[in-house]
Amino acid sequence: MGATKELLSGKEVMGIRNTCVDPALYDIKDVKPLYKNNIGLNDLAAVVIQGDAALCILDVPDALIALGKFPGKVKILGPVSKKQFMGFGISKDSPELKASFDSFLSKLHHSGKLSELIGKYYPLVKYYFPPTAQERGMPAAIKDY
Repeated sequence: MGATKELLSGKEVMGIRNTCVDPALYDIKDVKPLYKNNIGLNDLAAVVIQGDAALCILDVPDALIALGKFPGKVKILGPVSKKQFMGFGISKDSPELKASFDSFLSKLHHSGKLSELIGKYYPLVKYYFPPTAQERGMPAAIKDY
């Protein structure tokens, strides 16, 4: 993480303001955030490939898509943040909804459908997060690969 931030220090880095890919969020010394109007998460890698920016911040799902969509044209430098976990927000006033969602997610995982969906939408996950990811504490859905 530190080595990646050092590489980005003093550079102009494209991202999307107030999102998880905002360069200003990652405490990178002297980083120069670059923001363009009407750019979405799925557009960042393309903007770099077109030459409109030299560097950008990507989250893992979008990096996997970019690696598949632009083979040989994308270089991933490394992480700029610690391992992050995602979750679902459900109101404390909705215990039935939480129980129903937990049941749904458990069935999806145990049936193998969750891994199937991850593989369908992120086929390169098998390549970049191989079975040895289990030793590194990857999420259960990725561990299945």
